Amino acid sequence: MQLSSKNKVIGRGGADLERVYLYDCSIDAPQGKIEVKKSDYAGVNMEDVIARHLGRYGLVIPYLKPGFKILDFPCGSGLALEIFGELARFFKFSYEGWEFDEPTLLYARQIYSRFPWAGFRLGDLTSFILEPETYDTICCIEGIEHITALAQEKACAELVKGLKPGGALIISSPSPASGVSGPNRKNPYHLWELSREDFLKLLQKNFGQDNVEILSQINTLSTGERLPIFFAVCRKT
Repeated sequence: MQLSSKNKVIGRGGADLERVYLYDCSIDAPQGKIEVKKSDYAGVNMEDVIARHLGRYGLVIPYLKPGFKILDFPCGSGLALEIFGELARFFKFSYEGWEFDEPTLLYARQIYSRFPWAGFRLGDLTSFILEPETYDTICCIEGIEHITALAQEKACAELVKGLKPGGALIISSPSPASGVSGPNRKNPYHLWELSREDFLKLLQKNFGQDNVEILSQINTLSTGERLPIFFAVCRKT
């Protein structure tokens, strides 16, 4: 996030390119007024970055239906609503976005206040509790790699608990450059990236062997590396 004239990352969220802000916005935060500037970085193809971020939420669309209750965790700056906003006119679902970084959360609340069926609240993937069988669809996009392996185990178990029977979790994870699970040495905010094998193993442990499907997409990440990103659809039986 850009604060006044300075580029500054707030909290554990990662490099600026991992938090995309589509609009200029002035928000009142506990630490004072924050001027958020639309993401625009010299030498970076922002159209590609924005398309990459929005495209991930496009994968969620087949798992949205009228009356569904959706959890987006972490929701970041609320980008999902750029995709879901139009759909809600027909699907009439409700949306909750959870985010650990309070200034980013305040930004999302202000920018997307035009959607009365959407709400935002503080929530941290490292420590959270969901009400059992509450959500029809849960998105966890660009989140799991930002927490430790132990926290990933706990988070996945909690996400399963929060899904209704028949519900689906759509979750992403970037492939480690080495092909071996571990922290990303180029991006200190990626505390534990998962190999495809370990990603599948983690999800199957919680959803069962036959209820997890994985696909991948090659992308240029914020580190400049061109690597696969894994997407999994996990169904709760």
